[in-house]
Amino acid sequence: MSRIKRIGLICAAAGVICALVGMAVLKDPEPVTETKTFAVSEVDAIYCDADYELTYAGDEIIIEFEYTFDGVYEASLRGGLLAVVCEPDLPWYRSLFSFVFGDGTALRITLPEGYEGKITITGGDDIIRGIQPESGKN
Repeated sequence: MSRIKRIGLICAAAGVICALVGMAVLKDPEPVTETKTFAVSEVDAIYCDADYELTYAGDEIIIEFEYTFDGVYEASLRGGLLAVVCEPDLPWYRSLFSFVFGDGTALRITLPEGYEGKITITGGDDIIRGIQPESGKN
């Protein structure tokens, strides 16, 4: 292969890499925030299949999603079980870099002080942990 062809291929590969990195780090759209509130008397347990931040305040259970991409963001109550689902629909180029930049989703669960219900969390490896909300420990 001639020297000019090699240089051309190297430049083309560098251009593709720069384009992918540029698409991954472009400024995301402004975050959208959704908040849902539930009465403590209606919730027996909370199931959450996403990373979340747990806080304590007020006298209701508050689920707050903040996200920049489309996808499924839902908190639904059925028979005393509050299920929280967070599945972003990332653009193809963003999913290549989600291990570095995350998926653009923040989930906050606010519980009242002294909440005695059970929280179950599953991760990608299907590990299930029970959380004791009073202490915030696993």
